Amino acid sequence: MNRCLLIPFVLLLLFACSKEDELVCLPDEAAGAKYQIMVVFAPGQLGDRGYADNVFNGVSYLIHYNATATTSTSVDADLISRYDYASTRKALESWVANPVNPVNEQEYERRLLVLTEPFMLNWLSTCKDFLRPTDEVLVLKLIEEDVDAANDSLELGNRLHAVNISMAEPIRMYCETIRWYIRLYNSEGEGHESDYHVNETSFPVFRLYSEDLIPSRDSVYETMVEELGEDINIVKTNFYSKGAEGYPQSLYGLSTLEQKMSFTLQSFMQMLRNGMFFPICGLGAMNAGIDYFIMDNSHDMLRPLLLDASPSIVNRSYILRPFDRVLADWVWRWLHSEPCVMPAAEVHGHWDGFPCITDMWFSSDDDDGGDDGGDDGGDDGGDDDDDEWH
Repeated sequence: MNRCLLIPFVLLLLFACSKEDELVCLPDEAAGAKYQIMVVFAPGQLGDRGYADNVFNGVSYLIHYNATATTSTSVDADLISRYDYASTRKALESWVANPVNPVNEQEYERRLLVLTEPFMLNWLSTCKDFLRPTDEVLVLKLIEEDVDAANDSLELGNRLHAVNISMAEPIRMYCETIRWYIRLYNSEGEGHESDYHVNETSFPVFRLYSEDLIPSRDSVYETMVEELGEDINIVKTNFYSKGAEGYPQSLYGLSTLEQKMSFTLQSFMQMLRNGMFFPICGLGAMNAGIDYFIMDNSHDMLRPLLLDASPSIVNRSYILRPFDRVLADWVWRWLHSEPCVMPAAEVHGHWDGFPCITDMWFSSDDDDGGDDGGDDGGDDGGDDDDDEWH
């Protein structure tokens, strides 16, 4: 049975009264909101303890912003999160064509559509003509080049925006852990000498969505090549299926989380047999399958990195991009700007106050100073000067 999660809730943007010390006044909810935000999640995204949950939190953060900086207008925020892609697309098309506020039966003055996955842009091709001049679209995880390409067909102009967060800095840290472990392997054991090189292994990257349609824009590949050399072998794996119209095959054709995880674990076992000890996994909720594998299988050389994931009790590294704060900041500026004046694209990172949360895991037996990379991605990974992060 298809499950629909369409949760309307009102984010009351508080505003100050005439005196600074007086109680904060609330807008008249019965009058109806003038603005609406719709966030569209892919099936199975919510509950991933990572990217999607962060996006959800970002919308919720708006209620906590400084009351003196707001207006007297409330905002209606709705979510679409359904079990399958067909009903998700249908719900999106229905929302685009219906700009009426059910409270006062008048049209919203402005609406913002937030797409959590870039492939959802294809869905707008059948309903773009229903978007009004004051309706805007924000796509997460894209860059300006992608906005320009999408506008060639959608022709939304300055109503289409993108926001992204770079993983370059924590990926550099991960590459340093790779070099560190290879140095350790080459020197461990009395009388043992080895010249094992980074080019003698492969680096599998597991992703949920195909990169043939829209490339990943998280700086993973570029940074790895920059740090480890152009000759490294990056093996890309995803759950793309042409029969599923570009959607993840595991989510489209299988019905249980156990089956999805089983596929992931089988891929992991094959990877280990092929000597790939540094996997990078960006599988959303399916990242849990990696944690299960690590708990049930010990392997001396396995050092996985999970993208857009949260901390875990198991020994693995992770990177979590702060899309909650970035989205809340973007929407807040959108609420206080004129229609269609927000930038076409923004890329954030540690340089502008939005660093990734990251932890580069070391085994307690690796050395006497190994530790994590710190919450801000900038702490030292060890006490020895030779192993310092750069």
